[in-house]
Amino acid sequence: MRSAHLIPLLALLVIAACDTTDPAPMVAVEDVVEGTGDTAAQGDQLTVHYRGSLRTGKEFLTTCGDANTPFTFTLGATTLIDGWNRGILGDDGASRMREAGIRLMSVPSALAWGARGGGCDENGENCDVPPNEDVIFLVQLLEVLKPGETSTLPPDVPCAPALLDGPGPF
Repeated sequence: MRSAHLIPLLALLVIAACDTTDPAPMVAVEDVVEGTGDTAAQGDQLTVHYRGSLRTGKEFLTTCGDANTPFTFTLGATTLIDGWNRGILGDDGASRMREAGIRLMSVPSALAWGARGGGCDENGENCDVPPNEDVIFLVQLLEVLKPGETSTLPPDVPCAPALLDGPGPF
């Protein structure tokens, strides 16, 4: 009689052991500089400086160039790659980025531009980020604004030295 109860349990264990699906992709994060200000949350307006590169070290996008113009966006907006939102919020939900912090984010292709690539011409060719390419971002969080707050940040905030000389393939 006891073995009759074990058969369904053994069947579940065999099925679980045979499951070969890949785990969901996650953004690996490392805080280069721990932030000390407000914590970023879904729906906040964030202003950042960043550098983006391929794993080969080829930089494809930066706000630290000649223009030195920070990028402002709403966290959780669908106009960004999912890897940005998840990297700033922390995939585990406990490691949300804080103002004045600098974070290295390794974003798998599935959470970046995937099979279509990024920064491609009108024919879908000559992409800045080739299809199925993982990307790395080094992000400096300059300001966190909760809904209804107004920015006091000057428009020409320079990139931090840690962002210019930071880790990664830069």
